[in-house]
Amino acid sequence: SSLMETVVGCYDTDDADIRYSAVRLAPHCVVLPITADHTKEMMKELMAKFDDARDLIRIGTANALQTIYCQLLQGLVQEQRVKDVLTDRSLLQEWVKTCLIHMDDTNGELQEAVYHALLEMAKIHKELVCDETSKVRFKHHTFYWCDKLLAL
Repeated sequence: SSLMETVVGCYDTDDADIRYSAVRLAPHCVVLPITADHTKEMMKELMAKFDDARDLIRIGTANALQTIYCQLLQGLVQEQRVKDVLTDRSLLQEWVKTCLIHMDDTNGELQEAVYHALLEMAKIHKELVCDETSKVRFKHHTFYWCDKLLAL
């Protein structure tokens, strides 16, 4: 409990190195026996890091998200309550929408990292990812990553 509160608290620090470390810790946290509330709070804070001023942290956020869903698919997430949060349709939809916003970022490395995160999320709920992608495709500056997702 206090471990998760400490980790979650690190997302909002002024120190970019600590924020980056907190982002990189997220995949390690989901394999621990944490509560649903801690999982939701951590994911909320993780998703907020897509708006960080530092590109390295934003890319790290996408990479952490990809790793979290890889671990889920590989059966490494043992706690049912954590699995339930990570596969909750309404939460997943919110996270997919956030990812799609950042897949249209001007930073190509971030675009690709977000695409790979969405690819893993699509293995959980392909229809949701494709539906949300089709809604925003024409708003994106380039259709490349959206078209790759829609081709799944």
